[in-house]
Amino acid sequence: MLPEDREWLRKHLNERVHRHQAKEDMTRELLRRSWDALSRSEELLRLPVPVVWHPEPPKE
Repeated sequence: MLPEDREWLRKHLNERVHRHQAKEDMTRELLRRSWDALSRSEELLRLPVPVVWHPEPPKE
């Protein structure tokens, strides 16, 4: 293998590693956001729900 080929291969592999790390970082960030959104949703679901209508029609 020629030195130029080795240099190209080294750069190519480094770039692939960098892209892979960037993808993993993005995946982790999206998962973190999803977990945050889920926890906020769970908190909202635990709140009491106000009654806006009567379950039975008013007696006349």
